[in-house]
Amino acid sequence: MTLEKEIYKSPKSKSFTFSLVFLLLVVFLTIGLYWYNYYLSWENSKLESQYKEKQKLLAEKKQQKQLKIYSLYTINKWAIDRLDKYSQIRKYINHLEQISNKYWVIFKWFSITNWTIITNWYTVSDDNGIDFQKTVNFLKNYKKDKRALFNIVPIKAVNTFDSNQKFNLTFKIK
Repeated sequence: MTLEKEIYKSPKSKSFTFSLVFLLLVVFLTIGLYWYNYYLSWENSKLESQYKEKQKLLAEKKQQKQLKIYSLYTINKWAIDRLDKYSQIRKYINHLEQISNKYWVIFKWFSITNWTIITNWYTVSDDNGIDFQKTVNFLKNYKKDKRALFNIVPIKAVNTFDSNQKFNLTFKIK
């Protein structure tokens, strides 16, 4: 019977040891998961409070007039830029006068639409040169001018009378 007792005790002690180790492992794992859950909940509540603070600050910032003005500016930037470009009409008129004085051409009128200036020009043969030479000189040299505000659209027709030339000239604003 001693042999049977040893065989009988031996499996029981092995299974008891394995059961005890497994129980301890489950207990430690449960405690670890509990504390990890507690840590994650704490972090989550901390992040939620930070989020609420940021939302509150954002709502306060949205109420500031400067931010409202800036957001309106960004929404309407294209219209403001267009109006700004059109507000430079005095600059364009001065530039047309400079062209007139430099190349001895005279402009009667102009209109501006869609970034295009349409003018009516004429040249007169006088002491400063022959009418067609003034026209050719202007067309040739203005394109090379680095300070030019306009691009010249090709001329479709030139009317020549005695000692003067008349033509409509179209410029595209750069």
